[in-house]
Amino acid sequence: MKIKSNFAVLGSLLLASVSANAALTSVTTSAYDAADIISTGTQIVALNATGAGTATGTTTEGGVTWTNFNAASAATAGVSLFGGVTSNSTVGTAGGLTASAVFNGPANNGLLAFSGLADGNYVVQLILSDLRPVLLPNDTLDVYFDDTNSAGTLDATVDVEGVGGMITANFSITGGATQNIYLVQSTAVGDFDGGISAFQVRTVPVPEPSSTALLGLGGLALILRRRK
Repeated sequence: MKIKSNFAVLGSLLLASVSANAALTSVTTSAYDAADIISTGTQIVALNATGAGTATGTTTEGGVTWTNFNAASAATAGVSLFGGVTSNSTVGTAGGLTASAVFNGPANNGLLAFSGLADGNYVVQLILSDLRPVLLPNDTLDVYFDDTNSAGTLDATVDVEGVGGMITANFSITGGATQNIYLVQSTAVGDFDGGISAFQVRTVPVPEPSSTALLGLGGLALILRRRK
């Protein structure tokens, strides 16, 4: 009976280990600075709002190539952007990340979802800048990770007036889960779900073992061999 019980426990642990899960592991906020754009790892997606302009072309900033998009062509493989695209508001010079445009989804839908990601560790960067004086002061980007609406836990908030703000977060995927991120632009005249200027998702590169670590492992192997 004890053996069967142990197998049952082991089976439940294995099932738990392969269940779908998307988990936030860290989050930081900062004023926008192109020097803080992450360019390591493999790019999954990098999109830049272009206001009322065309969706063709790219923008290079921070060592990353961003695909320009507008209301006509924001859909991309594996990304569900606010339940569909409805409008772009041009708020600055079109083309740049720091404020070129704010993309908005349908009313009361600020859900940005990434699906089809392989199990592993990822980093997401969210950028928003708004130059429209009518929305100032107290213009922020509020982010709810692992939630599908703003009734969840507020995980990060950053000021986005002028030069804008950036939120950088690390998350892990297991079991092919979907990473949900709910965005709210909170302003002096009200809250607007779904505002964003640019975003990217990249894999987190696995660091190569240092020579010191390899020497340490070799020494440990010798000690274990001698003990045998």
